[in-house]
Amino acid sequence: MLNSLNNHYFLLFSFTIIFSNLNMYAKCGDTIRALQLFDEMPLRNVVSWSSIIAGFVQFGSANEALAMFLSMRRDGVNPNEFTFVSVLHACSLVEGSMIQVYQVYGLIVQLGFESNVFLTNAFLTALIRHGKLTEAVELFEKCPVRDIVSWNAMIAGYLQYSYTDVPHIWCKMNHQWCEA
Repeated sequence: MLNSLNNHYFLLFSFTIIFSNLNMYAKCGDTIRALQLFDEMPLRNVVSWSSIIAGFVQFGSANEALAMFLSMRRDGVNPNEFTFVSVLHACSLVEGSMIQVYQVYGLIVQLGFESNVFLTNAFLTALIRHGKLTEAVELFEKCPVRDIVSWNAMIAGYLQYSYTDVPHIWCKMNHQWCEA
């Protein structure tokens, strides 16, 4: 019994060390070492998958991040909100990936995460980066919760595609913050 308990703690400790190193390599941009460690992991969970995906996105390898997301899904691991933020960010960086943006957001809705403001902001950003300002405005208007990131995304979109509407959105934002 004691030996079994020791083995359990050893495995937990080993996993923690491996994950910590994976996270460090991913955050420092050493995606080669991070991927090598990831491939050697005996157990992969949503945290390890999310870490490697975020690392790829953060250091400009959006296509690799999307490939990892597909592998994650094939392995039967369900993404969480953190995974989806990174995946939507990756989609926003890849030209011609609007179909993927919609598919990912459909999965977000299917899993019940659509009210998460961080995911809404990531979806808004992806829509705007792909030139879908009208759709972004529709989503923004329906958002029950908006934060400063939501407003900044919309202002950036208006600056990029419709300069004449910037004063309107600026006044609307200031009015909402004064009410709060």
